[in-house]
Amino acid sequence: MDFTYGAFSLGHLQVLDPREVIFVTDVGRVIVEFLQGRPVQELIRTGAYLAAEPYPGSFRVIRKAVQTFGCVGIVSRCNPVVQEMVENWLEHWNFYEETGFDRNNQHFTTTCEAKAQKVYDEFGNDTTYFLDDGMQVLLPMEGIVRHRILFGPQKAIPVLPSGVSWMDNWDETALFMGLA
Repeated sequence: MDFTYGAFSLGHLQVLDPREVIFVTDVGRVIVEFLQGRPVQELIRTGAYLAAEPYPGSFRVIRKAVQTFGCVGIVSRCNPVVQEMVENWLEHWNFYEETGFDRNNQHFTTTCEAKAQKVYDEFGNDTTYFLDDGMQVLLPMEGIVRHRILFGPQKAIPVLPSGVSWMDNWDETALFMGLA
């Protein structure tokens, strides 16, 4: 298993220039915590989704990544209605101002399967890190993403295939990516 700490990949003893690092993340259950037990239709109708808070540490670590790495992006799966909600949420919580994130690096797709293709299309096949809460999203990214990170609490301790690491929170993720 490869493990990156700071600018060094301990698995291959390869020095990584931070300016060459590409970090891409999902949004739901990664940057934003969901309001549990609330029907999506109600959240849309009432605008209550704006009350969902940022995942603890997400803005801080993304800001550090923007300051340190060559490229930071978002690739998220959602339909057009949810995409609008995500964009409204990011605006509501001042994500762009708080993190320095470039809106041009924000991309959406309608299926989990299409996420790997979108990452490849937008960031090439040398993405350093991709962070997502679903293993089904990470598996097809083998060969496209060097370090696939399964993020957040899981229902059971996951069996991790080669090239996939599990980070429970943003502090662990920052340490793994050399941003702590």
